[in-house]
This record gives sequence, structure tokens and C-alpha cells, in this order.
Amino acid sequence: MDASQCSVLVVADAQNSDDSLSLLHTTFSSVTFVPTHTDIVGILQAHNRNKDDGSATLVILDDSVFSKVDLFDTLDSLRFALSIGLLQHVAPVVYSSSQSTDYMLECLDHGAVNYILKPLRQDVVTTLFLNTLRESIRQRRKDHHQQSTLGTHAKASPAEANSDSSQGKVWKAFEQRLQSLGDVNHNLIYQSISNFFKSENTISRSDMKKIASDSDLRLKTRLCTWGFAPFDLKNYELLQCAFLVLKHVLALPELNDYSVSDGDLYDFLFDVANMYQPLNPYHNFRHAVDVMQSTFYFLCRIGVLSLMDPQASPAPATTDKHPGCYDWLENDATMKDLITPLDALALVLASIGHDVGHPGVNNMFMIRTATPLALMYNDRSVLESFHAMVFFNILQRHCFRRLTEWQTTAKYTRFRKIVVQSILATDMGMHDDYVNKIQRQRERLDTSPVDVSNNDRAEEEIILICGSLIKCADIGNCARPFPVAKEWAEILQREFFAQGDLERELGLSVLPINDRGKIPLEDFQLGFKKNIAEKLFVAVANVLPDMEFTVDTIESNCTVWESRKQNRCGLKSADEAAACDNHAPKTGASDDHSGQASDQHQVSKNPGETQMHDDPPHATPNQQQPSPTGLCGQKDDSPALNQDQDLSNKPGGRKKKNKLSRHCILQ
Repeated sequence: MDASQCSVLVVADAQNSDDSLSLLHTTFSSVTFVPTHTDIVGILQAHNRNKDDGSATLVILDDSVFSKVDLFDTLDSLRFALSIGLLQHVAPVVYSSSQSTDYMLECLDHGAVNYILKPLRQDVVTTLFLNTLRESIRQRRKDHHQQSTLGTHAKASPAEANSDSSQGKVWKAFEQRLQSLGDVNHNLIYQSISNFFKSENTISRSDMKKIASDSDLRLKTRLCTWGFAPFDLKNYELLQCAFLVLKHVLALPELNDYSVSDGDLYDFLFDVANMYQPLNPYHNFRHAVDVMQSTFYFLCRIGVLSLMDPQASPAPATTDKHPGCYDWLENDATMKDLITPLDALALVLASIGHDVGHPGVNNMFMIRTATPLALMYNDRSVLESFHAMVFFNILQRHCFRRLTEWQTTAKYTRFRKIVVQSILATDMGMHDDYVNKIQRQRERLDTSPVDVSNNDRAEEEIILICGSLIKCADIGNCARPFPVAKEWAEILQREFFAQGDLERELGLSVLPINDRGKIPLEDFQLGFKKNIAEKLFVAVANVLPDMEFTVDTIESNCTVWESRKQNRCGLKSADEAAACDNHAPKTGASDDHSGQASDQHQVSKNPGETQMHDDPPHATPNQQQPSPTGLCGQKDDSPALNQDQDLSNKPGGRKKKNKLSRHCILQ
């Protein structure tokens, strides 16, 4: 390839006041100038369709005609279109008079492949095509890898080899049909994201330089506590948390074949993090990391994974009461025998990607406003289907590509099932159905224990257990220690109110839960916990007894919410509070989650329980640390809640409670 084979698209002002840009015509045969308001992705997409020789396009963005925000939005749009295959062989370059190193790096962080200083010089023009050549080589290597992998697996038998020529023609025709469908799909995806989501590239490689040398140990300690409170963590610290968890799981000997370099893992996480909308109060990357930490912690509780902080808990004794040793597993098997390291990796990955691209509104809003995503997914699990599709696409284009290639057959099928089905399980519109599945699973396990060597039966139970765990993690902040739980509750309520404001602006009816001032926070949380959350956690704890600590914490939190409600209403008895509750609006599991967080009271659980750590909840900037007499100087007569439990506690070791008599469940 030389310069004559490259096209140039210049985004500049209509008058083209920069005469030096005319030098482009001396080197490139095709130079097109377009204004800033043009649909750049659409123009490039049409150009791609009109050429089939793999030639590349250089996109020069004159930053003098953009605001900084608009320039970065344009770069982000181009990068996303390239990442999902909507565009190929496109090299964006920023053309600027600024010599600020920080600004240059920001442009590269947002997807520019080069940065050129004004005015344009002939020697620079002569070498510009190298940018497009580099991008074309990168794309061709990716295409070649996919084709060679396909070719390797296609030669499965002599019979198939004998029909290679006919299969080649049939496959080529089939690929063309798939491509036409893919164009429609990519356009719908791009339109959906353009309408509802704009990435702001909130985390970049340059940010990671801010990580202190001792931060890994500090973050590992926090990641190994159930009182994990990420509110004070910066974006780059959140990304480092995700990096540490994935690095810990990938270090398992059974996953040696899927080793990933630190650089590749960071690249993957940058793309995941930047697909989350930072303007969402709740459904942002902080929530994703919180869900990932919950999932990781649950897998440690049930004995599938070990803690990354060796000082977090003494090593559990090797006894019949070892975590993850349940009566429904045959031949003394444990959960570690049932859920393989690859299964655990799939679930942890699903956790960090379960809400990518979330627009900050729920499925009902997407359906009521006839969004392209609702049309694409036929009004069924709209956002969850979108999250699963986008996240699996990200997996395919990064260091986990091997796990997403269909030619790996059984491993691919199971990995994809866990990732996709786990993300779909987070649809709160299907909450009651899923709880019923878990309850039926417990009944099935009572009469038919699992032999882990029976792959089909084991996989059936694993898929459901993984879905159960990510559901618990997704709404798990309501089972965090009360200070953490209340903070999340307030954050989620802000996002609900923002949706209510949008619904009102559009002339739509506003649900009480989204209407400011209609439902007090206490009623919102009690309704959610009693009607939705505890039913899930009780059902899961009946299958996985090591999860019972979550039910205990929810009950303790309910006690605090009830007390706060009585104080708010000026009531003197629980009976009066219950009577008041009968007149309060109920919250249902119609479509969304409930989070919670920090407050002035902590309630105790079982006095004899040990802790993994004694560190207090991490304070947010607007949150005061507890004083000896309680937070904010108020006397707190209730003993402190243990944030974390020792993972060496025997599952089911405490006296079993009658699940049906738990005071927090509304019959």
C-alpha cells in the first residue's frame, strides 16, 4: 500500500481557511472535506461499502472546528464503530495547533492514532499514509487470525475435506447473507447507543500512573470484605479493583492455557469501563465493580475461589463442614468440584460486564418510548439482551477472544451460556420466575443429588447457580452492612427520580417509585427487601447454606429501616408502623434493582460471629465517620454490626432458622 491507495476525509470548516491542507492533494488521490455537523460514521460506512480492496481511510479532525467535548465524542464514536465492526481500516488523526502534551495524550486515549501540529508540512503529508497502513495491517492480522482459526477447525474429517470446494462456495454465499444481516444489526446498535449513550472515556492508561505503589494491598484488603464500600474510590482505583480480581482468578493453574498479559487485561478493562455511562447515578462502572466484588466474595464463601488477601481469614479446616460441602453433592464432592475455574472466570467476567452501555432508565421506559433496542429485542429483557450482546462483542475483540470462538465447541458453549444466561438473569422483570426456579432446584436436589461427573446434569445446575449468584450480587447492596446499604439506596433513588423527571418531561405517566417525594426511602427499602430481595436470598441460601449470612444482614437492615420509619412517622409501636405501612405505596420487582448505603446506625448480628476485618465502612466525602457514641454525634444504643464473616465458618453451623417465619417476609 502507498499513499495513492488511501482516501482522506478532512473534517474542517466550510471555508477551509487553512491553506496548508491543500498539500494533501499532492499526495493522496482522494481528499474529501466535510463540515463538523456531518454524520462522519455514516459517510465512512458508505465509503466502506463501495470498496472491497481493503484500502484505508485517513480521517483528519481539525480541532479548531470542534469544542473539546465534541472532538472527544467524535473520536469515541469512531472508536466504537471500529470496535463493533461497523467500520474497518479507518485511522483518525487530530490536527491541532496545541502543543500541550496532556491534550495530545487525551486525544490518543479517545482513539486518535496520531496527532499532527499545524500548519501541515509536505514532509508530514508524505508519511501520513503510514497511519492508515498500520491500521490496515492490524485489521488484516485480526481477519487472518479469524479465518485461519476457522480453516483449522473446518478440516475435521476426510469427508469434509473432499467437499471443501463446494463448502467454500456455500460458505461464501452464507457469509454474504450474514453480512447483510450484520449491517442491519450494527446500524441498530449504533443508532441505539447514539441515542441513549455517549461514552466519555472516563478512564485511560495515563490515569493508572496515579496508582500508589502500596495500593494493591490496600485494595485487596477491601475486596476481601463484605463491607466493601467503593464510594470513595477514583475511577482508576475501581479499574484496578477489577484488574486484581481477574488477575487472581486467571492465576488458577487450571487456567494456564488462557494466560493474559497485564497490558492486554488493562486494554480489555479500559474498554469495559468506558462503555459505562458516568453520568448515571447508579448504573455506572462503580456499580459494575461492586457487583463483581460481590460475585467474587460469594464464590469465596462457597469454597470455589480463595481470597486474594491471605490475612483476610484463616485457612479453613479440611473437614466435612468445609465451605461448599453440601448434602446434595454426591461422593463427598464440593462446590469447587462442581464449578470449574473456567466457570468461575465466566461468572466474574459477566459480573463486570452485566450493565455495559446502561442508559440510566429501565426496560419499561425503553419499551414505552419505542427505542431501537426495544424493537430489536421485541420488548423482552431489552437492556439485559443488549448488555450481553455488547459485552460478548468486547470479549471477542480482546484477550479473551479464544473463549468466544465457536470452534472450541464444548468449552465455548458452556462459557457463553454462563456469560449470557447470567447477564439475562439480572432482568428484574423476571425476578419472581427466577426465584421459583431456585426453589424448584432445591426440591430437585433433595430427591436427586448431583454427581459432578454427569456433565449434562452438572451443567444444568451450574447455569442456574451462576444466575442465582449474579442476581444476589446485582441487588446485593441491600444485604451489605447498613451504612453501605443506605448509601446505595440513596444513589439508586436519585436515578429513579431522574427517570421520573424524564417521564414527566415526555408527558408519560410517572410511577410512584420514580416520583420525587411520593415514597419515603424507608418505605422504598422495606418494600423491596420484604417483597423481593429476601425471597431471593432465602431461596439461594437454601441451596447454598454458606450464603445465609446475607439473609441475616437483610433482617438486621430491615430492623434499622423499621426503626427509622417509626422515628419518621412519630410512631411508638411496631404495630402502628405496620398499620402505616399498609397505607404506603408498595414497591415491586417490576423492572429494576434496589441499592443501599451508609448511615448513622449499625445493628448487630449473631454475637459469636468472627470478622474477616475490623475496618470501618469507608467514608464518602459527604459522610462522617462514626464517633464513639454513634455517627454524627448521636447516641447509638445498638451494638456494631460485623461487616464481614470468617470464611472458615461452617456452612449451616448456626442453628437453622425457619425460613418461613422470618419477620421480614410479607406472606
